[in-house]
Amino acid sequence: MTQIIDGSNSTALDGLNSQAGGVLSDLAVRSEASEAAGKSWFAVRTRARAEKVASLQIKSHGIEEFLPLYQVRRQWFDRVKTVNLPLFGGYLFCRCNRQALIKVMGASAVAEVIGFGNRSAAVPEYEIDAVKRLVASGLPATPSPFIREGAMVRIRSGALQGVTGRLAKIKNQFRFVISVEMLNRSVSIEVGPKIVESI
Repeated sequence: MTQIIDGSNSTALDGLNSQAGGVLSDLAVRSEASEAAGKSWFAVRTRARAEKVASLQIKSHGIEEFLPLYQVRRQWFDRVKTVNLPLFGGYLFCRCNRQALIKVMGASAVAEVIGFGNRSAAVPEYEIDAVKRLVASGLPATPSPFIREGAMVRIRSGALQGVTGRLAKIKNQFRFVISVEMLNRSVSIEVGPKIVESI
């Protein structure tokens, strides 16, 4: 059993309160402000099982970080324990200008900032916003294999209204998949096919 943390424990999109009316315009304003300040989101690969340590180290430098987590129940010898695991194992995100990446790379729990060649590459802000909204929604979600093929769709209602992703069918269930292209990683949630529309 898995569920996203940092939100209510709702189990379906249809019954959620939709407060997305002004969300997209707010995201656009924040995106413009971010670009004006010269800040972008970057994907950071961490040392093995050191995502939480890296998150704390980056935060200690005054740099905004985002480590999306989900809860999973694990059977121990004498009890069932709930643990928080990264949605993107081995990765987290930070938001800063390129000069501040030197401080990020200086963190002992950080392996590298993802990029191409010798240049770090920014993650599109809409991808980060989609993952943040998923975390905040409290909807059950799990890490998912990265999916390149499939219909590109948009959520029509609920807490994720306006978020785009791909629709996949896994074990007779429709799953809405949000992907971070640079990491070749995805997160999926179960959805009813009636609340998505093709793009």
